[in-house]
Amino acid sequence: MDRYSKIQSSVWSSEKFEQLDQIDKFVYLYLLSTPHGNSIGLFKLKSGYASVDLGISKKEYLESIERLSKALLIHFNNDTETIFLPNFLKFNPFTNENHAKGSKALADKFADNPLYPLFYADLEKYCDKYLHVFLKPIESLSEDCRNTDTDTDTDTETNTETETETETETEDTLSPIEDDATEHKKVPHKLLQGKYNTTCLSLPDCRDMTDKRKNKLRILFRNLGEDSDKIIELFKKAEASDFLSGRNGKWTNCNFDWLINYNNAVKVLEGNYDNDRDTKRSKSAGNPFFEYANRLENDNKGG
Repeated sequence: MDRYSKIQSSVWSSEKFEQLDQIDKFVYLYLLSTPHGNSIGLFKLKSGYASVDLGISKKEYLESIERLSKALLIHFNNDTETIFLPNFLKFNPFTNENHAKGSKALADKFADNPLYPLFYADLEKYCDKYLHVFLKPIESLSEDCRNTDTDTDTDTETNTETETETETETEDTLSPIEDDATEHKKVPHKLLQGKYNTTCLSLPDCRDMTDKRKNKLRILFRNLGEDSDKIIELFKKAEASDFLSGRNGKWTNCNFDWLINYNNAVKVLEGNYDNDRDTKRSKSAGNPFFEYANRLENDNKGG
């Protein structure tokens, strides 16, 4: 099906995009414009199709998908080979109600998919006047864990090292995940509590796993692809950060509750609090596409 999708030129100056290897940039731009995609940014894409389109091996494609997922540029469900592109609707919003109704048929196919709540959350942020057209995800979490906050776009860069941290604990922006219709991994509360206490030695201990903490961990766990390693990485990055650990004396309010808030966790995992944010990965060479991509990148930077 022929369609248009917008790729914002500012992607070339995005910190997250700049830090990608060239092959990951290639794959990411492909996902934004693939003919296998659709108008909602939530679609199935078989790895075999993608590897043929890209001219790379299936192994290289899946490794790139894993890196893009860890960078939180995409969400990927391996069981169903489903891709969700965060902020897709921001740049490709529905133009009218008929457009939204036409897209509903696509969305309905993913109503039971673990990634559907992420699509619905973006729908709330960028196309809220068409919410009534689409199916709501199953909501099962307590009221105090529901979306009450509007977060900035993940492409927005903030200089957290030169300002006083004023973020208080706000509710997670992503909508609650269903519990009964879809099988999910059990959230390893005790394991993650223990990992936090043994990793974040500069921060206050987490002594009690309250119901509120369990709910917030469940949101974080589901939205990070049910991957405990990503949460453990979150704890490691917090402890390594001179800012979050309080070692530089600029802010001393980071703790377990702040870290497991999804909005805060995304920023930590994206590297916004790293000690050296200017370090970039070495760039590959020899592929004509990559050389062309480099020229485009330099043009957009005025170089």
